[in-house]
Amino acid sequence: MSIKWETIDELSSGIWIQTIHELSTKLTECYKELDVIMYSFDDMDKKVNNTRNGMEYLEHYINRLRELLNASSAVINIFTRIKNHAEHIKMSVLNIYVVLNRLRSEIEKDLTVSNSRKRELSELLNALQANVESIVGIIISFLGTLNSIKNEFFY
Repeated sequence: MSIKWETIDELSSGIWIQTIHELSTKLTECYKELDVIMYSFDDMDKKVNNTRNGMEYLEHYINRLRELLNASSAVINIFTRIKNHAEHIKMSVLNIYVVLNRLRSEIEKDLTVSNSRKRELSELLNALQANVESIVGIIISFLGTLNSIKNEFFY
């Protein structure tokens, strides 16, 4: 009988060893899968950190682009206003020229005004006309500058 018990004990021990070996193999596989999962988490964490760092790096440029967008919007609004009033400005300048020419004609035709008074009025009108021409030149230059700014932003 003692042989049977040894055989049963050996058999029982063999089953336990085989079971432990199978469980150990399964545990090793679980560890491998857990390592893959942890690596995936680490990889995702690195990607999130890289994205966060990239956003922090780009934030300055994004803010600068916003500032430029706001500035370009302001320039466009000013240009649009001036463009909308351009016809009115042209008509006003034309009216000024008409009035100046009419005044010049009246001065030249008016024989009752003395020559010195004529000369004085003519000089004043010439100075006024020069000032108006200067203002017109400045307005035209300003419109050209705004147009070049608009072209720079949109083309």
